Amino acid sequence: MYKINKKYDKVFLIILFISMIIFVGATMLVNRLQLVVPLGNQVIRSDTLCGIIQSFMFLLSIFTVLIDHNIGLGISLAAFSVQVIMGIINGIIHRTTGVIPGIINAAVSIFVLVLIARQLAKRERESYTDTITGLMNRRAFESILNWRISRRQSGHVVYFIINNFRMINENLGHRYGDLVLKEVAGRIAKALGDRGMVCKNDGAEYLLLLNDKGNPIETIERIMKAVGEKLVITKDGIDVNYFITCAAGVASFPKDANDAATLLKHSDVAMVDAKHRGEGKISFYDSKLADGVARRQEVERKIKDSLENDYFYLVYQPQYKLEEKKLRGFETLIRMKSPDGVNIGPGEFIEIAEKTELIYQIDQYVLKRAMWEFGSIIKNADKDILLSINVSAKGMGTAKFADVVKGIIAETDFPAEHLEIELTEYSFSESAEHTEENIKQLKDIGVKIALDDFGTGYTSLVQLLKLPIDLLKIDKSLIDNIESSQQNRDFIDSVIYMGHIMDCEVISEGVETDEQLAVLKDHKCDFVQGYVWGKPLAYEVAVDMV
Repeated sequence: MYKINKKYDKVFLIILFISMIIFVGATMLVNRLQLVVPLGNQVIRSDTLCGIIQSFMFLLSIFTVLIDHNIGLGISLAAFSVQVIMGIINGIIHRTTGVIPGIINAAVSIFVLVLIARQLAKRERESYTDTITGLMNRRAFESILNWRISRRQSGHVVYFIINNFRMINENLGHRYGDLVLKEVAGRIAKALGDRGMVCKNDGAEYLLLLNDKGNPIETIERIMKAVGEKLVITKDGIDVNYFITCAAGVASFPKDANDAATLLKHSDVAMVDAKHRGEGKISFYDSKLADGVARRQEVERKIKDSLENDYFYLVYQPQYKLEEKKLRGFETLIRMKSPDGVNIGPGEFIEIAEKTELIYQIDQYVLKRAMWEFGSIIKNADKDILLSINVSAKGMGTAKFADVVKGIIAETDFPAEHLEIELTEYSFSESAEHTEENIKQLKDIGVKIALDDFGTGYTSLVQLLKLPIDLLKIDKSLIDNIESSQQNRDFIDSVIYMGHIMDCEVISEGVETDEQLAVLKDHKCDFVQGYVWGKPLAYEVAVDMV
């Protein structure tokens, strides 16, 4: 259905087909009339003429097979079969063995053409097939989709992506990643059934072509459920459990577009939106989505430019001991200002970076830059100063992330006991096993661990009790109304009490008023940070405080 897709190929096939008919007719005529052609003192006999015609037919047959190995082979087999039959009949009628070379030549031509066609078919299958999963690839998908559109059929294109595949590749290696891709392909195909077809796109992406029957959401959710079931990978005799999360973008035809390229682009836009919204999300394309995706792509580009050209800069917000307003240290915060003067807030670019691989580069940039800037300052200071650096959930949930931090500590000669790594509770839902191992290794070299945004509800108390956390950071949203809300004060009191039971110190962030300071002091909070005692400072200003 997608072999002949150029009008010129069709024209050539028609011309070659007509030529083959003429040659077959000429062969039959020469044989029937036993024609001879005078050539000087010699004559060219009918069997020689037939041999010459066969040679031209063989050349034309090769052309037809190269243009389309299915149709071309069919035309060629029919033509040479007629020649074989006519040769046999002619030999019987005229009681001659002179036709035998022609018959053998025709048979050999058929054999050679079949070999050529089989090789072309194999190469075509390979060009339309993904080597890892055995599914059809994007090229085949586009051809089939265009074929369905040309027949005025309707349906849905689904851009389906595995969110956390990079972690599998990094933790286990690409060989096991390929096994996961193959397993996911099987799960999708089984859950999809006769409701459509699935093809493999690049990386951890799949393309689904759903029939226009029933609700596409139900079909996609069924596939996501199947893909999300526990995946057990055995490596070196040890079973490793993985749970795969997905996102899907949907574009419908002919509603959203009427050609494969545009439909794939629209479904990709919807997929990016779904991935941005979180795990297991499904987005349907509409024109408004394109604006949001364009903005995210623009910010992604600016993040890449900032990493390559050092447009990022760091600011440092002071932290104080609440009782005596003694400087504890600084929390490191990243900012971005591109050469065109446009500032993009961290709330926007960090969120976008976390949906991509860029967050890993930002983590390493902040760690290296902050430790370079403060290394010698802290070592020569007469105060016990801590430098606190935020690390993303993805970063902390990556295998051997602790080794990355150790490498930067060695490179910058930063005193590990003066470094505090801040992670969020969400880190434990990203990959609790790797997060806990990274924490343990960092603690072993003296690095302190702070749990940021505490109270947002991702972490169980049982899990917290097992972790060697040094500092709990109370999220700003929990103290905004503590001056006026008894319920909020009671909750804060419980959090601080729990932190002290766990042998942790507690810091409240986002403190903005003296009234909040007073309440936190009454509830025995250890440290505070916020505008009430200090906004984020440029490096030069922060250094003067040490």
